[in-house]
Amino acid sequence: MKTVFLTGSTGFVGRAVVRSVLLSLQTDDRLYLLVKRPAAFEDARVEVVPGDLKDLEQVADIVRKADRIIHVAAEARLSGGHDYYGINLEPVRKLVEFAKEGNRLERFVFVSSIAAMDRSPSDRCKGPLTPASPCFPRTEYGRSKLLAEDAIVQSGLPYTIFRPAFVYGPGMRDDSHLRKFARYIRRGVPLHRLAFPGRISLIHVEDLAAAIVQCLDGASGRNRVYLAETESMPLGAALALVGESSLGRRSAQIPLPALKSFISRSHARLPVMVAGMFIDYFWMSDPAFDEILPNDYRKRTLQEAVGEITCDLL
Repeated sequence: MKTVFLTGSTGFVGRAVVRSVLLSLQTDDRLYLLVKRPAAFEDARVEVVPGDLKDLEQVADIVRKADRIIHVAAEARLSGGHDYYGINLEPVRKLVEFAKEGNRLERFVFVSSIAAMDRSPSDRCKGPLTPASPCFPRTEYGRSKLLAEDAIVQSGLPYTIFRPAFVYGPGMRDDSHLRKFARYIRRGVPLHRLAFPGRISLIHVEDLAAAIVQCLDGASGRNRVYLAETESMPLGAALALVGESSLGRRSAQIPLPALKSFISRSHARLPVMVAGMFIDYFWMSDPAFDEILPNDYRKRTLQEAVGEITCDLL
């Protein structure tokens, strides 16, 4: 009997993970979902556990009995003024503590972020981030994620850590990267007409969820940190797809001035998203990540799935 404890099940990534986990479970397995508000699941294998990341003591016994933990929940908004350490770091320390007390955990899967890496001020962004790239998180969010990673790695528990690129798919937050761009475009801001050259890496939420499930059993992904991405393209190309899906027509793009050399030297003094529009700040590559998914698995592309981002725009 497999017992999985999952946080963040009602969020964008968490909902996809729940679907993938349930597909992998046997009849007598159990999936415990930590939720703030009561929720109903028809699947008999699911048990909803009312609770909060800031008060995990009330679910300590369940965590101690779990043989798999998938920690998705996080404070991911980058606008500032949020308790990043209280939400992104301290709960990880608590989960580690309870799991070690239970002494039965077979895998701690943690969804981190590309923000835990960022780029060093001396990095000219001429190549992709790789698992060997040093971490220089620029935000409190990124620093809290990196510290949470360290807490897991140093715990001695078996782990798999994912640092996703731009995650997209149905149910994205309105303030989340491509979804936010899509809203601006739908309102008449012609961002899709600008050929932003900065290369970004992307992954569909269902592909990330499938990779997470593959690392719950056996040796796959054990004690590894993965950069989770399935395709890369210039931001301008991504916005062209978003614009076509939002407006129903393909628009010619305007080439932008060659600012790459200047911005690559000064990106540390610019907002991350601004730098990423012109240089390959958000480009990552990890061939080992592709090896997690089964050989016959068909990864999604932005071109075929972009409608999931734009279908309900007003």
